[in-house]
Amino acid sequence: MMKWADLIDQHVEEIAALDAIDAGKLYHLLKAIEVPATANTIHYYAGAADKIHGEVSPSLAAGCTMVLKPAEQTPLSALFYAHLAKLAGIPDGVLNVVPGFGATAGAAICSHMDIDKVSFIGSTEVGREVMRAAANSNLKPVSLELGGKSPFIIFYDADLDKAVELALVAVVYNKVDKKQFKKILSYIEHEKEKGPPF
Repeated sequence: MMKWADLIDQHVEEIAALDAIDAGKLYHLLKAIEVPATANTIHYYAGAADKIHGEVSPSLAAGCTMVLKPAEQTPLSALFYAHLAKLAGIPDGVLNVVPGFGATAGAAICSHMDIDKVSFIGSTEVGREVMRAAANSNLKPVSLELGGKSPFIIFYDADLDKAVELALVAVVYNKVDKKQFKKILSYIEHEKEKGPPF
């Protein structure tokens, strides 16, 4: 796994470009923060397989095999990570990337009798389908991270202007969508008219 992390470090620009194309994220943030953080996470778990919490890296470090189905709109970086894993010597069949639609590829994974656990990040509606399929197959455990926009807690003594600034950055961090940004600004302005924001 150390070699895999090293290869990711060597291919930061390519992975950042793929994620920018796939998901519309900002290239410079991917290059400066997200891709290096992925390599750092793999380095960490490769060096300490006894720290088994999290998803991909600790599972692989513990010797588990994995089937990863990225969102159908964003498969490129996951496929490239798997390519680098293979170059690093991770054996065939250990890290498997299955691109495809949720209704076919995702459903097959969730209902497969030989898969022992499913972890899903996405909408609440699809999360319910994942749980149903897992329960109807071999009653496999499911970890879900569903539909949230990440709550933002502001204490009474906080700098409100700074809090608003950070909240806006957090909301638009992964994608710069002008329509969504304008909607958020409109919401904040509306709330200011009603009383203190947040």
